[in-house]
Amino acid sequence: MAKETAQRLGYEGLHEIKEWLEATMRFAFTYTVWDSEPMCTRPCPDGTKKALDLEGNTVGRPGDRPRPVSVECKKYTTVGGQAEGYREFLAVAYANTVHMTDSIGEDAEREFLWVTYHPFSQTKWSELLTVKHLRECVEDHLGLLDGAEIDDDLLAIVAQRIGVLVVGQRQVDIRLSKDEAGLALHHLRKEGYRA
Repeated sequence: MAKETAQRLGYEGLHEIKEWLEATMRFAFTYTVWDSEPMCTRPCPDGTKKALDLEGNTVGRPGDRPRPVSVECKKYTTVGGQAEGYREFLAVAYANTVHMTDSIGEDAEREFLWVTYHPFSQTKWSELLTVKHLRECVEDHLGLLDGAEIDDDLLAIVAQRIGVLVVGQRQVDIRLSKDEAGLALHHLRKEGYRA
């Protein structure tokens, strides 16, 4: 029963966060892990494939190129295992960036967001987005790199593309509806914004 409840909460949370992020007019998501796991899977140099909850693109200002974005959603009511999950998420973000750069010959400039309903690692909050913390997480999961050296310049770049958002249920509940968001996006596109 507890597993079924957790799965239901995860499913609800994923869709609430998807709608909430899209209502900011800064994101457009094409895939969810529930509907298309292969499209939400981020490969690493060692062959590991980590499925994240949402895949889409940023929505930019006129002249901006949309960038890919991967999101992990956590609808937790307590801290739970978020600290270790977040550490793995960071390692996967870096390893996936290495893999994709090696595979396509250039950096795809993917952004990674961790969105949760409950704060975690509160005594280390100011460190969660630092290059130092990212390095520690990558070092703890070195196997993902399949022997590749850690690149300090790439660490700094990836650290700038990671975000942690803590949302409350009230914030999610007051998001724009799909119709309202669609109307707003329609008007933004007329002004030159694109997804």
